[in-house]
Parts: sequence; C-alpha cells; structure tokens
Amino acid sequence: MKSDNKFIADVHLGKLAKGLRMAGFDVFYQTDCTNNELKTIAVQQNRVLLSRNAAFAKEAVIKTFILQSEDWFVQLQQVVEKFELRERFEPFTRCLACNGVLQSVSKEEIEPQLEENTRNYYNEFWQCCNCKRIYWKGSHYERMKKLISELKRSTEEK
Repeated sequence: MKSDNKFIADVHLGKLAKGLRMAGFDVFYQTDCTNNELKTIAVQQNRVLLSRNAAFAKEAVIKTFILQSEDWFVQLQQVVEKFELRERFEPFTRCLACNGVLQSVSKEEIEPQLEENTRNYYNEFWQCCNCKRIYWKGSHYERMKKLISELKRSTEEK
C-alpha cells in the first residue's frame, strides 16, 4: 500500500514519529491535539493517521493505520512495511523536534550558537528551516545511522 509518505501520529506515538522523521518522512506530531483535531488535520493535509486507538479505523473519511505493538521500533517496522517505505528513506532531512526541513548551513552563520566543543570539533551543520534547531554529525549520528541500517535490514522483502 503506497502512500505519499505523509503521516500524523497520535499523542502516544512520539518515539515512532521521531523514528519516521529520522528516516526522512513527513510526520505531524503534537502532544496537545485532540482526536477531532487529529482527524481534521489528517483530512486537510491528506495524511495517514497512525494510532493504537482502533476507534480511528471506523472513520470513513480518514486514512488510518492502527498499530498493534507498544514497542516503537516494531511500530516503525510495521509502518515501513505497510507503506512500502524501505526504498524511500531520506535520512537526516527532517527536524526530529518539529518536522521542519533541514538545510545545510555554514559554520560561520551559526557559530555564536554553538557550544565550545561543537565549535572546535565539527565543521558540517544543518539547521531546521522552522524551529532553527542545529544538527551536526556528533556521537548520536553513528547510533542513528545504525538504527536506520537495522530498520532497512529488518524490513527487507522476504
């Protein structure tokens, strides 16, 4: 089941939302949305609603995917498999915090905002076009790359 790769995750799926964003997918996620607001946004923005709440599946006007597992990595695998996303990953192109698009930025532009060690040891940076959060390839980057590799490996077509 292919989609246009736009999702909205309910309040209980924060880790899943971050995992999908890490892989480069557009995921609307806010902790303060009511169920009615989730449905409205899903319809208006043509997003698939991801939830563990089976009641959403009864809604004829929204595309939903009800997740069974409580484990966020299993949920991530299920979404990747269900929507055939394995070959569509664009890692590290979305902000994990707000879903904005990341853009390359020169060190000079953001240098005043960097901690001393970051400034001393890193030269390549990306900034969210939305919330202005700054990203670089620190120790977390290798862990995230391994996670994405594991996700791809675990969802290989059988």
